[in-house]
Amino acid sequence: MSLKNSVLCTILGLALISSCKKEDDKTETPTPTYTVPTTYKGFTNVDYTEATVVLGMTSAVSTEIAKGTGTAPATVPVPLNASTLKNMLTNSGNPFGNTIYDASGFQIQANSIAIAHTQTESYIDSLVMVSNTNAVAANGVAGLGITQNARRLLLTKNGINYAQILNKTLMGDLIYYQIAKRVLDNSLDNTTPVTGKNYTAMEHNWDLAFGYWSVPDSFPTVLTPVKFWGSYSNQVNGGLGCNAIVMNAFLKGRAAISNKDLTTKNEQAAIIVAMFDKMTAAAIIRELKECDVDIAANDMVQLVNHLSEAKAFAMSMKNNKNSGRVITDTQIETLLGFIPQNLWNTSLTDLTNIKTFIANVYGFTPTQMANM
Repeated sequence: MSLKNSVLCTILGLALISSCKKEDDKTETPTPTYTVPTTYKGFTNVDYTEATVVLGMTSAVSTEIAKGTGTAPATVPVPLNASTLKNMLTNSGNPFGNTIYDASGFQIQANSIAIAHTQTESYIDSLVMVSNTNAVAANGVAGLGITQNARRLLLTKNGINYAQILNKTLMGDLIYYQIAKRVLDNSLDNTTPVTGKNYTAMEHNWDLAFGYWSVPDSFPTVLTPVKFWGSYSNQVNGGLGCNAIVMNAFLKGRAAISNKDLTTKNEQAAIIVAMFDKMTAAAIIRELKECDVDIAANDMVQLVNHLSEAKAFAMSMKNNKNSGRVITDTQIETLLGFIPQNLWNTSLTDLTNIKTFIANVYGFTPTQMANM
């Protein structure tokens, strides 16, 4: 063999060895094989007590606010106490009269997104102001509004129901915020069990997110009881098919965590966050469709109530800037701009403009819109 041919064979041999080595280096660890339970009860080391307690506190705030509407036959509001309501947000001074809540060490405010704290307290101030008016609500007059079906509401002179503003923004600033933050978090330990527990920190974090959704362990086979986002999941499911999508993602993601499959966990987290964003947009559509009915019935008190809910959902979107959000801050401002400053003056054209805008941003089809 000539020297030239010998050198060529050596080069080719080295190249072949190098190629084989690179192929070996590309070998990936196979995805773990495991079973995904069909219900959340299939996970035996679950504890979402904290989420349940915080949501219970939130319901208690709503109950306290409702005292400001009084009872029939009175047609004027009952004064609320701002300190009592704000102490309930921070769980200060045993404000609930409930040992489980008062001694829990948990707070509504501490679990809410920080930029919303001042806003939430301002909503309470507005409610207290209306509760002290001793007046019947009307266009330009703050006071107690009564719907055609005898529902009692505290309304500002512009028709804003701050009880709804508070409740629905907390669904974004507290509940959706907690769900998104927790399922997206990859920083927690998933190897060593939490001291005295049989779950890891990452497993527990995911379980708390599920608890904040507030649905049964066997959802959506079992549809009750639900509240907060669990209730709205049901209401918009006809248009989005969100019940099964979100539940399956929670189940698959939890199983992935327990089996150290971070790739699948992240995929499921993205599904959950994106669907909650769509559910918020769909919830606005649903409230606006209720407004259409209210205008047809000439029930203006109910109209401003439902429109307050729609406005609050839109406001809550702005505070949640996670990776799953479709709508931009600019688009949210445009959306809010379609809502009249004085809700009493809302027209069918206003409602149509808002629904059309949301449908265009989210790509909702007419069929989806009809079933939300």
